[in-house]
Amino acid sequence: MSCGLCMDDEQAMRSGPLTHLDIFCPYAPCCRLDFALCEMTAVFGTVQVSNVKRASSTGLPSQTESLQEFAAWLDKDKLVAFRVESDEHTIEDSVWLALLDGKAFALEQDELHAGQHFEKGWSVVRGHWFSLARTERAGGTRVYKALEEQTLFNVQSMMKIKDLKFLQGVPKRTRLSTAAWYKNNEFSLHRETYQLLVDSL
Repeated sequence: MSCGLCMDDEQAMRSGPLTHLDIFCPYAPCCRLDFALCEMTAVFGTVQVSNVKRASSTGLPSQTESLQEFAAWLDKDKLVAFRVESDEHTIEDSVWLALLDGKAFALEQDELHAGQHFEKGWSVVRGHWFSLARTERAGGTRVYKALEEQTLFNVQSMMKIKDLKFLQGVPKRTRLSTAAWYKNNEFSLHRETYQLLVDSL
């Protein structure tokens, strides 16, 4: 058991002194962190105080940097995944897939799109949702179709997983791709790939 009892904020940030005991003592004063009044030291031992120097974060990527790197990787025909809140689960289950139309960009002003509010400065990208057409009984392969309607995605809401691919590879579109492309093309996601996405939630 360990706890921080230092009353000096600067010292706590600098050396992080911790009060610790090898075995938790259930005696009432110890539960109140008043270890000086403990009468069970013969059984559980006495507390010790150790300085724990603050670890340096130099060289470690920040969440902001990671988001910027991921946003820079996004591009046309990239396949991305989104985690879905439990109250929004549908036939698609807990992970939704999307096909991107281009690179991510920062919004220059607040924008309302498909009933969702996007704030100025957010990193966003345009693309298309995939709809789950069916799940094959043999092997559990999930078959998807891309929806023709374009939508706007918040990059921060994406699962930071790169190089996600269907069994057929990454869908490729050209300038001549029409509504028929979205209607007629199906893409299969292996059951193990989908499970890896679920396990990453």
